[in-house]
Amino acid sequence: MKFKKYTPTNISTFSKSQLSASLDLHAKNSSSEINYPESDEMSRYLQEMGKKYEAKFGEILQAKNLDVCHLNGEISDKSYENTLLTLNKAYDFVSQTYLNSEKLYGVADYLMKVSSKSDLGNFSYEPVEIKLATFEKPSYILQSIAYCELLSDVLGKIPENFHLHLGGGKFKTFKTKDYYDWYKNIVDKYEKFLSKFSIDDPLEYLPGDHGKWNKFVQKKLKEKGDIIQVHAMRMDQRKKFMEAGIKTIFDLKNIDLNNHKVDLNNGLIKRFKSQATLQVRTISEDNPAYEIRPINEQEKGLKLLPIKNEGDMFFDFEGYPDPLTAEKLEYLIGITFKDKEGKYIYKSFWAHNSDEEKKAFSDFVKFINERKINYPSGKLFHYGNYEKNALGNLAAKHQIHIETIDDWLRSEYLIDLFPITLIGFSENKFNKLNDIAIL
Repeated sequence: MKFKKYTPTNISTFSKSQLSASLDLHAKNSSSEINYPESDEMSRYLQEMGKKYEAKFGEILQAKNLDVCHLNGEISDKSYENTLLTLNKAYDFVSQTYLNSEKLYGVADYLMKVSSKSDLGNFSYEPVEIKLATFEKPSYILQSIAYCELLSDVLGKIPENFHLHLGGGKFKTFKTKDYYDWYKNIVDKYEKFLSKFSIDDPLEYLPGDHGKWNKFVQKKLKEKGDIIQVHAMRMDQRKKFMEAGIKTIFDLKNIDLNNHKVDLNNGLIKRFKSQATLQVRTISEDNPAYEIRPINEQEKGLKLLPIKNEGDMFFDFEGYPDPLTAEKLEYLIGITFKDKEGKYIYKSFWAHNSDEEKKAFSDFVKFINERKINYPSGKLFHYGNYEKNALGNLAAKHQIHIETIDDWLRSEYLIDLFPITLIGFSENKFNKLNDIAIL
């Protein structure tokens, strides 16, 4: 296939997942049955926050009385002509700049003027990419160097540096030469991939980070019963099973422990077989299948559970860094409990900013304390260390309920289910138990 021009984003996508790059090409081809997946609510939210963060960067520059020119980011020959005219005017910063070359094209977030000679005169430009993440990622560096390469046609040289304005206001500078050979190696591989790509070639769906295609790939893996769905299986273990002809979760469920060619310890294979059996059962049952461990393995298992009480409660925290400030926000506290009629009730405490977080946390603590009055022997269950850490962090952050949380943490009121149970999840904690529970 003769490839057309590509973008910095195409390069970074390929570097993370060749499958994603293939799916992108399928989605662009009218003869393919594969379409771009619809963006979910989180993706739309992050996209909106990204625009706000980029606008905020522009406001910071203007507050410093810097000369900033905002272009429209349109991809056209006229827009590129406007880019050349604008850069020759020596603005301190230029945003949404369309750049174009023989193979590559893209719209840079910002270009920053620096004191370095170029074909423009006694000044030059370096790219500044705006990212919500608080740390640099390889994909950001690849994109930035691609913009450096695009700028070389305008400047007559590769910019010496590129910059990332990261979440929380972090501004970091990188030497282009330190990463350029690596970038060229990725680009060479990508161009070879493009030259060999055919829309008729079968797609091999593999686990991994496939960006916007994640749900699509997970669905395909589930449809074919890929063995990687077995809880706790690693890719190297999957490979050994596949080489021995054990390709699906159903194959593993039916494996003969006394007659197989899998190059793995038989005890490990037995454990995976048991796990696969439970997960296959779960497919046809309403609730996750489970298995009771032998009594001699229960010293650190079910024996650690307290006596059941009608006042027992189960809670979960969900947190996410604020995209603009990079400060962690515990945006949701969820709790399940029984009412007086013995019916399970779910109650949530939501927060969209720090003030709401303080109120949600306070309301949650007050609710628990009121329940404790009526059910003094009840316990508060959670899964893993996250909830314990979140309670302590919120008490310290907002300087409220410090003694109460300290008492909860020191006493045996909080019960962590993680060391007691081994649960396989396909999504988030208590939100969706798709797989199995081995108790």
